[in-house]
Formats: sequence, structure tokens, C-alpha cells
Amino acid sequence: MFGPYYAYIDCSNLCSTCGWPVCDVDCEVVPAHKDAECGVFANAKVKFTPVENTYEPGLQYECITPLRVLLATERDKDRWENQVKCMETHTEERKRKEGSGISIRVYLRAALPLKKGDELFAGYTYSMWPTIVRREYLREDDEAEWKCTHCPNTLKGSTIRKVFKMIQEEIDQVESMPQDSMSIEARESLWIELKCMGKSKGTPWIVLPDVLYERKVELCQQILENINILEPGWSRLRGITMYELHAPIIMLARNLYNNDVIDKSELRAKLMEAIELLRESSQILILEPENSSEGMIGQAAMQAYQQLSANLDDLVENA
Repeated sequence: MFGPYYAYIDCSNLCSTCGWPVCDVDCEVVPAHKDAECGVFANAKVKFTPVENTYEPGLQYECITPLRVLLATERDKDRWENQVKCMETHTEERKRKEGSGISIRVYLRAALPLKKGDELFAGYTYSMWPTIVRREYLREDDEAEWKCTHCPNTLKGSTIRKVFKMIQEEIDQVESMPQDSMSIEARESLWIELKCMGKSKGTPWIVLPDVLYERKVELCQQILENINILEPGWSRLRGITMYELHAPIIMLARNLYNNDVIDKSELRAKLMEAIELLRESSQILILEPENSSEGMIGQAAMQAYQQLSANLDDLVENA
């Protein structure tokens, strides 16, 4: 750990007066320590709490500098009046300066329209996790068992670990499941497959077979159905999924048209569907911080939306 002089202290040398760590026996008689916090700690019987890892920052030392400044108001009044008290915060000047960072604003955005008196909710976990995973996360985080008001049973850790082994079986059977809560959880496990499909290194979208485009469209649509229940409204997950969906729709529509499966009117309808996905995706994700992954996807979605909208007629005519 590091003391008030920013020198490494291994806590092997303790001040004989106050009991706090010092560099060595000579350090405890230095006026900066002896005439300042040393006497205060000794009189107040404030002991230093031993630490396990001396290479970590010494948070207990955070009080040293403020304490020395306050002591200066009593022991060195001239210095306090002439050097410390006259210091300015320059708050107003920094507020006027762009990018000063002096003002911090926190924005809260609701995913759905709100009316006066509506109840607000916040999620503790990632909503796309299966229920058993969410419960285990909450149990470990708060060291408590969480129980749903609709579920009569409380799952223990040993039970959860056994159920983990069943997840893969659920995923394998998901296509034959009805649209119920169990199928929703299993389908969320396919999210990784959705994100990676068509984005493998060296495998551009244009060379993928139609069956993979169809598969990604299917997965995205299933995810969106679940999002409408789990995260309705303008959620980040909804925006990302819509962005993921627009590309395979365009590529599949182009291939179907080139193979005379659909005509130009149907091609236009498919492109309009992609444009609408990009429009809503950009509206959602453009609200995220610019440097975040979601924010950058939002900017890409906005650019794609503008370009596709402006060139729609040419794309259909020259298809």
C-alpha cells in the first residue's frame, strides 16, 4: 500500500506513538507526521486496521490529507489565511467552459410511454437469461433466496446446478415446443447463434446460402416475439435485434428476386421492411452513449437507413 508520501509501505514498521504504518523509524519523527495526524490518532486511540494485501491502495490513508489541511487552521493560521483559504474553486468559470465535466447529469429513459401515477420497474439481471440463471445470480449477489410470487418453489443452488445440465436438451428440443415460458427461455439460449451467424471471419454475407439467411430471420423473429414480452418498448436488445434482422432480409430478398422467386413489387416490400427495421433500431440505439457498442450500432443503423431510403427506387429498378 502507499502512504501519504506516495511511497510503498509494507506495514512492517508501525509508529511507536500512534500505531499507524510508516516507512521506517526515521519517518515517525518527521514533523509532517509527528506534528499532524500522529497526535490526533494517538489521543483518539484510532488504530490502523491491518490489511491482507499491502500492494492494494490504502483507503485508510484517504483521511490524512484532509486532516492535515484542517489542522492547519489551528496550527498555522498565517499559512491557512494566506495560502489555503484564499484558494478559489473557479466553479462558475468551469461551468461555463465546455467539456469541463463539473456538471454531471444522469438520464433515465423509460422503454414504454408513461402516464402520471404509473409504477416504474427496474431489472436486477439480464432479462434474456433463463429463469434458473437469473435466480442463481440474485442468490449469489445478495446471499438470499428469491422467490417469484407466481412460483411455489424456491430453487436451491444444488438444484440449479442439476438443472443446468438440462439446458442443452431444452435448446435441442426448442423447435418442437409450444410458445410458452419454457420455450421462451430455451430460445434465448440461441442468441449467440443469432449474433454470430453470417459474421464469421472470411465469410461475408454475400456468399452464405439462403438457408442460413432464412435461419437468422427466423431466430431474430423468435427473439423479437420474446422481447415483446420480456422487454417491451424501446429496449437496447430490441434495437440490436432489429439491426441484426435487416441484413438477412435484404440479402434473402435479393437472391429470391435474382432466382425469379419474387417480383419487383415483392422486392420493394422486403426492402421497405428492412428500412423500417433500421429506422426503429436507429431511434432506439442512437440514444446510447456514442462510444458504446450500442451507440455505434445506432449510428451505423442511421446511416444505413438514410442510404437505403434515398436509393430505394434505384435498387429496385436496377435489381
